[in-house]
Amino acid sequence: MPSNLVKSYAKKSGKSIASVESAWKKAKRTASKSYDPETNPNAFYGTVNKILRRKLNLEEDRTAKRFAMRRMNESADEETIVHAIGEYFDYSLDFEFQDVVKDIVETALEDIEYRKREADMGAAQIEPDDAVANAFDERLVYYKEQWAVLHHYCTPQDANWERAEDSLFNDVLNIVTGLLENDGEDEEPEDEE
Repeated sequence: MPSNLVKSYAKKSGKSIASVESAWKKAKRTASKSYDPETNPNAFYGTVNKILRRKLNLEEDRTAKRFAMRRMNESADEETIVHAIGEYFDYSLDFEFQDVVKDIVETALEDIEYRKREADMGAAQIEPDDAVANAFDERLVYYKEQWAVLHHYCTPQDANWERAEDSLFNDVLNIVTGLLENDGEDEEPEDEE
């Protein structure tokens, strides 16, 4: 299990890293009864993650949350996010990698906006790094997305998932932070004469 995911699940659940690792292994055994990780990795790891989240009592009603967020005025639309990603990386990206980054950024921004609205009712707000970690938990479950990340940050000879995941985390956090900072600024500064 990726180290950032283990740490995040351990922190959220209040359990030790060793117990989260153990629960991950049990979830993999259970999921392997229904799906073969070699022939159907998306279904397999999606099921593993769902089993683990339930075991650790980390289930949230994401569907209701997403529905509510789409009905609200979002701070950044898809075009703004794609533009920010393009500016940040300063070169043309592989479409699969760009989609992974866009999904993580959107999920993090939705979480931040949702928590801001809950804060008006007395709930705690969420820091951008925690929102990005939550988005990683939700969006980097499948091999396809993980491979796009690995392919972007590493060559086949030096493939290292933890290094690629850390690089992606830092890049996404910078993009999210930049979008949040730009959210309150005017689009066009007025010319002084």
